[in-house]
Amino acid sequence: MKVAYHFDSSAIGSSYGDPPKVLTYGALLSQRAWAGSTKVLYGDLLVANDRGDVKRTRLASREWLSTEDGQWSSVRTRRFLRLAPQNGVYCIVFESVEATMARSVNHRLRDYGPYLGAQELFDSNNVQLALVECLIVEGRIDGNSYYVFVMTKDPIAEDAEEWKLDDVRSLGVFKEVAFELTSGRFTIFDDREWPELPQRAAYARRSLLDLHSTMVERVMAEYGDAMPAFPDIMFAATDAFERAETSEQFAHVATSCRRVLDQLADQLYPAREGDPLLGPLQSKNRLREFVRLATVDSKNRAVVEREIDDIFKRLSALGALNSRLVHADVTRDGARRCLIQTIVLLDDIRGLVGRPLPMTIRREGLTKVVKRLVRDGNTSPSD
Repeated sequence: MKVAYHFDSSAIGSSYGDPPKVLTYGALLSQRAWAGSTKVLYGDLLVANDRGDVKRTRLASREWLSTEDGQWSSVRTRRFLRLAPQNGVYCIVFESVEATMARSVNHRLRDYGPYLGAQELFDSNNVQLALVECLIVEGRIDGNSYYVFVMTKDPIAEDAEEWKLDDVRSLGVFKEVAFELTSGRFTIFDDREWPELPQRAAYARRSLLDLHSTMVERVMAEYGDAMPAFPDIMFAATDAFERAETSEQFAHVATSCRRVLDQLADQLYPAREGDPLLGPLQSKNRLREFVRLATVDSKNRAVVEREIDDIFKRLSALGALNSRLVHADVTRDGARRCLIQTIVLLDDIRGLVGRPLPMTIRREGLTKVVKRLVRDGNTSPSD
């Protein structure tokens, strides 16, 4: 998610920009699960144009807050619309953070007086794209480190920019502060098409999100019909992922993914008693055997077989990490990949089958109904 955090610039204080940066960066890094990377932009939101067109300025202010495409927003609209036409809004933008973390930062900032709220941004919105382009692209947060952008590795140039490192260090938020080479990116030497290029990227992003959403919807619906415990297991996996902070907690995500694959193997290719390679504990082998029998396309079969091998290796690795002293940022990425890869594999297997899997119900539910019918005299045990 690309998200902007807004502040009343007149209420920030004398050390302009520093309090919002300390609070916003600190709110992001204080989340133990944070291990991501995002570029950072900041500065005044220059809504007012130099022609003094009040009507146009007000329209731009409202367009910045547009939620027509489903963007998330927590901005205090009335206060923002009063300040924005006077260029009275200071803004910090994170280019790419998880939605849950973006919302958590917003929650932690809400008691800060000058804070006006947060807004998800789309580059397909021309006003948002143009106003973000006017912000300062300062650097990148990567884990607990901050990298200040510099155009060249020339020692003289770096010495001239040393004050930028000092400014970031003075915030007292990051463990490491250093330069990152941009090779002319974000300068007048960067001849990328604007606004066409960022808009293309925005449309591609939205299309990819739609494709992924469609896949998730189909998997959740059809496997929920075929495997009654599937929704509960996936809820346990996603809930564990959202709450996890330690490697042991992230390992619970792998456990849930493994339960899904075990149940899928039982559904598609039940265990063969007496066969050590296709027994109850050999879920991977049974899934591979189902794939072998389900398709005559050797290339397609080989791809899905590699997927099965890879996800079982990933699940095993994540479980192994749980027994070592590792940081949460190592296993969070692994847990996220396990969840995504599980969904992709389920969708690919559904594609191999070529039709919805047979629907089933919980045996416990059937037993309860039968017992109630017998108790009420509507049927006999022999029936």
